Amino acid sequence: MALLVEKGSDLHSAADLWRCDKIAQPLICLPEVETICKHFQQGLSRLGVDWFTGIEVSSIDLIETYVANGFGIGLSVLVPKAELAPDIRALPLPTTQFAPVAIGALWRGKSSALLQAFLDELQLRAKRLV
Repeated sequence: MALLVEKGSDLHSAADLWRCDKIAQPLICLPEVETICKHFQQGLSRLGVDWFTGIEVSSIDLIETYVANGFGIGLSVLVPKAELAPDIRALPLPTTQFAPVAIGALWRGKSSALLQAFLDELQLRAKRLV
């Protein structure tokens, strides 16, 4: 996970935020029921930091858009080899304080050869990214 900030932001790490008495910038993230938000709030709780969602969006892509337009700081995930918009920087969140987000696949019914081929390809691409 990472926080997304505007390129010109004075923040150089997430720890800079935790030292503030009160975080003034709104937090932009997915709905609080999403795993990424739950993990983030649990990590903040362990650090003794209160910072709740100021702007809730429906997709990770919208988080980048809102950050790029100066609406606040976004909570996102770092995707290997993916590039952020040129006017955004990522502040990675340490896995010692914030649990990593796992990705899985779920389907109903019996598996087919096509489904298995798709899952095999996803696993292969994930291994290449790491």
